[in-house]
Amino acid sequence: MLWSSSTGLAATDRGLQYGDGLFETLLVVASREANQPASIWLLDEHLQRLQHGCIKLGIRYPRALIQAQLDIALTHVAQGLAVLKLVVTAQGFSSGQSRGYARDKVAEANLHCSLHPALATPLQDAVPVRVRVTKTSLATQPALAGIKHLNRLEQVLARRELEEDDFEGLMLNPDQGVVECTSSNLFAVIDDQLWTPPLERCGVAGVLRQHLWAQFRDALQVEAISLDQLRDAQEVFIANSVYGVRAVGELVGPDWQVQYNQGPWFAQVKSLLRGQVETLAGFGGF
Repeated sequence: MLWSSSTGLAATDRGLQYGDGLFETLLVVASREANQPASIWLLDEHLQRLQHGCIKLGIRYPRALIQAQLDIALTHVAQGLAVLKLVVTAQGFSSGQSRGYARDKVAEANLHCSLHPALATPLQDAVPVRVRVTKTSLATQPALAGIKHLNRLEQVLARRELEEDDFEGLMLNPDQGVVECTSSNLFAVIDDQLWTPPLERCGVAGVLRQHLWAQFRDALQVEAISLDQLRDAQEVFIANSVYGVRAVGELVGPDWQVQYNQGPWFAQVKSLLRGQVETLAGFGGF
């Protein structure tokens, strides 16, 4: 793992103290062509979301720091794929204070980065996964909905509920509506239509979710999904910008479970994303 920080991670860092910050996890793809640098899949979309989150939290977007870190990270990925994590935190406290919630309305940013091996990628063929409905739900907070802020205790609690063979946990809102999984967005084919839940009240607007919306705008509907509708879905798959998509083969509730077949929508999306990553890598993939 490669680690760097613009300031060092001090005990007074507001990200550590209060979760006052944001993060992105990006898939770095090495080139198979000689003397060609590595690339980052969906880079523009990641940076746009990070910049949007900085605006919402009142953190000055650290464009130069990020670009410098990207340049360094790309030189360290000479083959295969890796995951780069960017963490932006707010600097400083209110004038004359050494602690407390108050800070400047627009804070300067710290940038903390790490580079890791990619254990799951869009290039891998994977069997359908098991997803478990979690008891831990997502709180409603429209001011934070959509952005990838550092306050992830709901996801931490939800992941603790999973069993060894569970791939993901499905999280609901306080009204028991489907929102997302702990680290991925959800898509379901319901009544022959591709749906994904709305995220205006809670949840993370995933970069890959936005990318698929752009690719399938005429066919993809943002619709509220109940558990009953999800149980009756023709196919279900989950998506994030590191591993791409995974077909859901089994959904487990507190006293029930349902099975799904891997369907044509998943196959189409999987093929599209795999092709995009292979193009970044050069002809033939890995």
